[in-house]
Amino acid sequence: MNSGLISGWSINNDDTEHTLCTDDVYATSVSGTAMDDALQLNLYLNGNLVLNLEGSGDGGADSYQLDLSHPLHFDKMTATCANASVNCNFNLVVLGNSTGT
Repeated sequence: MNSGLISGWSINNDDTEHTLCTDDVYATSVSGTAMDDALQLNLYLNGNLVLNLEGSGDGGADSYQLDLSHPLHFDKMTATCANASVNCNFNLVVLGNSTGT
């Protein structure tokens, strides 16, 4: 994700929050595609939720393109899959700068 390349993910269907990233990041663009309908993608800063992207089954969308006018600061990214029988799959691109911590 640091290079801005597309990262394909598969999250277990266990309704448990899985940590994807714990870098300190200032994101300028977030793009998600092929997001499963039962997926929750969350970005946190110091334990506080700063962005929640929901799959279409949870009232969200199956793709997102967020070109941010101000960098979004986060230090943890998680995903949760609430499917009954299959894993949640999605692609994700995060552009920005990491502080290296």
